[in-house]
Amino acid sequence: MRKNDSTKNILLNTVSAAFGLMLFGFGIYLTIQANIGVDPWSVLCFGVSGSLHILYGNASILIALVLIVVDVAMGEKIGIGTLLDAVVVGKTVDLLNWLDLIPKCTSIVSGLIMLLVAFFIMGWSQYFYMKSGLCCGPRDSFQITLGRRMPKVPMGAVYGIILLAVLILGLLLGGKSSVGIGTIISPVASGFLQQLAFNIMHFEPKDVEHQSIITSFRTFFGKGKTMKKTAILLDIDGTLWDTTGVVAGGWNKAIQLEGLDLPVVTADRLKKEFGKTMDAIADSMWPTLDAEKKADLLKKCCYHEHIAVEENTENITYPGVVETIREMKDKVDFFIVSNCQDGYIELTMKKNGITDCIRDFECFGHSGLGKAENIRLLIERNNIDEVYYVGDTQGDYEACTKAGVKFIWASYGFGKPEAYFAKIDQFSDLKNMF
Repeated sequence: MRKNDSTKNILLNTVSAAFGLMLFGFGIYLTIQANIGVDPWSVLCFGVSGSLHILYGNASILIALVLIVVDVAMGEKIGIGTLLDAVVVGKTVDLLNWLDLIPKCTSIVSGLIMLLVAFFIMGWSQYFYMKSGLCCGPRDSFQITLGRRMPKVPMGAVYGIILLAVLILGLLLGGKSSVGIGTIISPVASGFLQQLAFNIMHFEPKDVEHQSIITSFRTFFGKGKTMKKTAILLDIDGTLWDTTGVVAGGWNKAIQLEGLDLPVVTADRLKKEFGKTMDAIADSMWPTLDAEKKADLLKKCCYHEHIAVEENTENITYPGVVETIREMKDKVDFFIVSNCQDGYIELTMKKNGITDCIRDFECFGHSGLGKAENIRLLIERNNIDEVYYVGDTQGDYEACTKAGVKFIWASYGFGKPEAYFAKIDQFSDLKNMF
């Protein structure tokens, strides 16, 4: 897979994504011509198309734009691929309908054969699209977003709920004529044939590092011009703010709802744990629970933590953090690397109003890697020359040592490392160093 670390590579991956999406559109066209029923999303497209008297592709774009708005509002990352998906797939179907190259099937047997061919083509198209690393399409992003907010429901069930809701809405809007046996078998058959294509290419979607549209455009307009060479990588808790009290409340709520007899989570206890990867925190906090129960409880704690932090109205950000970042963002590049769960960095940036100041970020919950590995990942991904990491714990120091970067100790935080390159007693001290 080609990394999105330069304008050239992003453009090449954009071409790959566009080709995959056109292929996907061809697959959808074949499902329509199979004439035995289309997938639930296409039923909705036909329903919207008939209700508004617009083309299938325009209906598809309209639905995608609504989902993108929802995804962004719920904090999901979108990329160039997301926007391409919104436009290319539907308009490819419109073009093929206009060309009218393939007649509709007239029997169930021929329809089933064409449907399976369509799903196989769509599986291959997903390979070309997903390997580009330019983020998921609006529908997949919506599924991920909804899944995060329904921690007690398996992702497969979330997928089923969405398809059922989409199908019902499509029927209500008049898409009944597009429903058939193909509508029933499409979720299973398409998933199986997609996985077959992935297996043939030895492709694992989870290994793809997706790039947000913000990072892509910063690469376009930053690299090759007057790009800053100094990078400051930031820790979150104990460096930017102190959420331990808020998080403790969310975790205790999760434990209470589960009816578990576990010690009360306190802010002081979390200060000793923060800095570790999420699985290590779970092992330390609940040693008596089996692995499955521990993982399930952690997922629910993170869910209630997210809500608690998002709804918090108290000022828990350390003095001078936001002001300093905004004042320095034109001199240095700011990044965030944390051992937190996926979505927490985005929430931190949103709550503090610094999303536009952070060039890129990475965390354990997203990559599955430890802090040292994520530091190296960001350095490689962004071609950083001079790197400093601001953190507050021994774990931060060890990660910096392992990654080969200079560690700046935030002495006002949670821990005390055995060594450091430099020390700041307040966040605004960074202005005197750079």
